[in-house]
Amino acid sequence: MKKKKIIIILILMVIALTTFIIFIISKEEKNQKVSKKEPELENFKVFLYQNNDIIKKEIYLSKENNELRKIERVLENFISNLRSPLDKTKIIGIYRDKTNKVYLDLSSNFSVPMDAKEEFYLLKSLYLTLKTNFIWISDVKILLSSSEKETLAGHILIDSLKESVEES
Repeated sequence: MKKKKIIIILILMVIALTTFIIFIISKEEKNQKVSKKEPELENFKVFLYQNNDIIKKEIYLSKENNELRKIERVLENFISNLRSPLDKTKIIGIYRDKTNKVYLDLSSNFSVPMDAKEEFYLLKSLYLTLKTNFIWISDVKILLSSSEKETLAGHILIDSLKESVEES
């Protein structure tokens, strides 16, 4: 009789231990699923010049803590929506000084022949895109292939987009 009781107790202990292990494993799997959830998205506005008007487009990018990296990703999206050959422009670098002036170092593809109106609206849409999404920016300056140039196409100064597009 004692042997039967011991066997029954052992069987119950094995069942309880098995149930406990299954419970722990299933709880771990649920925690892993929660940690693999979709990345948080951030909303940005991109302004584009089309058909003699500046249109606003909303985009969603995964959340990023680094402000310059955010600018880079928004700028990549802006460039990809431009007409050819402007859409082939590469971002060489993005820099920020103490006064929160942002320097965009872009490839020479960003400087193509265009009339004054096109040049103005290209620069204005770029400035609006950056200023709307990053209110801390005090001004924007464009460098072409790491060199300072006066204009993109000979019409609008690119040393200070704030002065060039806000005051026009």
